[in-house]
Amino acid sequence: MKTIIIIVEILLASFSLFGQDKKMNDDKRKEFEAQKVAYFTNYLKLSSEEAAVFWTLYNEMTSKMKENNRAYYSAMKAYLKDEQKNNDGAKTILELKLSVEQKNLDLKKEYYLRMSKSLPMEKILKIDIADHSFNKQLLNKMCKHHDDKK
Repeated sequence: MKTIIIIVEILLASFSLFGQDKKMNDDKRKEFEAQKVAYFTNYLKLSSEEAAVFWTLYNEMTSKMKENNRAYYSAMKAYLKDEQKNNDGAKTILELKLSVEQKNLDLKKEYYLRMSKSLPMEKILKIDIADHSFNKQLLNKMCKHHDDKK
């Protein structure tokens, strides 16, 4: 569970870069997506037929998950800005967080089942590992780039 939380935090850090138009322009975003496609395709050893199915379903799934996450992060951002933080507000945010996590888990179940009709289960099993590995690699590059600028 800790690993999932870390992955989500890394993803959010990378997605927050996308929201910063000055730092992450369309070219950089396309480059990032191309790197991700290449990494996943290589890591999962997808054939061209498997890749076509995988990327269609994976992109649908992650798009829906991002939408789910937006509601939580918007509420969390508002809560953190609120000067009058209280236990009831924190409880509401925590309930929303758990609800979003459950929705995302349900999406994964649905989409992994759909993927299993065209992909071997061994490849589906490796999706989260590929995601974690790619995000770790991305974070290391970002840290190295930041250190090089110092």
